[in-house]
Amino acid sequence: MAETVRIAPEAREILSEIAENLNVTLTEALSRALREYRKELFLRGLAADFAALTPEERAEEQAELKLWDTTLMDGLEDE
Repeated sequence: MAETVRIAPEAREILSEIAENLNVTLTEALSRALREYRKELFLRGLAADFAALTPEERAEEQAELKLWDTTLMDGLEDE
């Protein structure tokens, strides 16, 4: 279902430039931009969560990562 969304003229101009540079439609350019923005917001939130860890929590997280690192070659010594 298509829906019309009003955007500012300068946003439309930017979107047109992006679409032209990528050789895609305006709809595809907007979809890609929104996916990238969603990813950026997720990564910002993740970074904030890690920054909020206490030193003890960070040490625990690092210890767990170290345990997982030992599984990387698990059973592959002969290959």
